[in-house]
Amino acid sequence: IQRRLDHPGIVRVSGVVQNIVIPNNPGSHYALVMEYVVGQDLGAYLQRKQRLSVAETLRISVQICRALDYAHSRKTIHRDIKPQNILIGADGIAKIIDFGFASVMSDSINSISGLVGTPFYISPEQAAGEKGDQKSDIYSVGVMMYEMLCGTVPFQGGHPSVVIDLHSTGVPKRLSERVSNIPPQLDDFVHKALEKKPNDRFHSAGEMVSVLERIARELGIKLDTSSWKERASNFWYKTIDIIVSNTIWWVFSVATAFMFAVMVYKPATLRDFSQLLSLIVAPPGPPEIAAQATLAISPLPTHTTSVFIAGSTETPTFLPTSTRKPKPTATQT
Repeated sequence: IQRRLDHPGIVRVSGVVQNIVIPNNPGSHYALVMEYVVGQDLGAYLQRKQRLSVAETLRISVQICRALDYAHSRKTIHRDIKPQNILIGADGIAKIIDFGFASVMSDSINSISGLVGTPFYISPEQAAGEKGDQKSDIYSVGVMMYEMLCGTVPFQGGHPSVVIDLHSTGVPKRLSERVSNIPPQLDDFVHKALEKKPNDRFHSAGEMVSVLERIARELGIKLDTSSWKERASNFWYKTIDIIVSNTIWWVFSVATAFMFAVMVYKPATLRDFSQLLSLIVAPPGPPEIAAQATLAISPLPTHTTSVFIAGSTETPTFLPTSTRKPKPTATQT
């Protein structure tokens, strides 16, 4: 499912590896080949920071809602939104993982009545055994925002079944009762997302984005994850990386083309080599990179021809194209 989703707020999946053998764990296993994200999941991030500021909560939440709005527009429901399924990159970008999959963890309720989700973040309709829809994801986002702002989830209990019942029947404390500096409009936003009846919540994740952006404007909070200086720096780093990568690719391509041409045409004289070299245009680039593609050509006394590529320890040798005994010549480099 996740392979069909292409959004900056969703971790890209490029493939699936099947029939993986795990010692002492029989059965059929698979693994996803996913985009590498430098950072940590939101669960670990919250464990370290306890609670987040209003500004940081808004920045993370609006990114999650944008990604969910995109997924919902592609008729894809996550059904297991929780901090462990949100990656926070080193650049501050939030990305959702595990679309369409329920993690097998100690706090998972997959084995309880066939339900899908995680007790602390499950919606009331999922707790009742229903399949759930985009409104279920909205509820789970509300639970995460509640936890980000006050450092604890709305409902806690000693057993998963207790937490499940609380999601169905319990009334969470207002954020303003737990934390003194919560803006009223943000308090209202979170509790609207936590309504028991799906129709009483936000209509879509897109509506949540619009409301969060309005709240941010009212509070004077910028939702960009980095300053303009950081964005400019990242732009130039990426540009330089592309230039260097392309230069190296050109060097490799020219060297490979030259080697292939030598193998096909087997030129026997230095003049033939010079003609061949004139057909190849060396790629532009820094001297230290261009030097790696330097070619040294030398007709050997045995009338075989050798091509040396700088930095290589091997000497490819090609048979002569003529059986005439060559005149002795000095080695040319």
